[in-house]
Amino acid sequence: MTKQPADARLLTLQGYGHTALLNPSTCVNDYVVRYLTTGVLPPAKATCEQDTPPFAATMPTGGIATGGGGLFHTHTEHNS
Repeated sequence: MTKQPADARLLTLQGYGHTALLNPSTCVNDYVVRYLTTGVLPPAKATCEQDTPPFAATMPTGGIATGGGGLFHTHTEHNS
């Protein structure tokens, strides 16, 4: 693909899916903006990583995850 037009570059995104459109990468975005605003191509064989991996695990909060047991309990004070 890069052999067709003169001075072409292939920017590789290491990630899931087929394009960078739905696979966010700040690195890719920076190269695209730089090219569109200045005409500067990325270096030959440039590679970027995705910002967030697919199905990124999130840390659970509350309940058992915090060591407090399986039930959420709130303490209320009763004034007599």
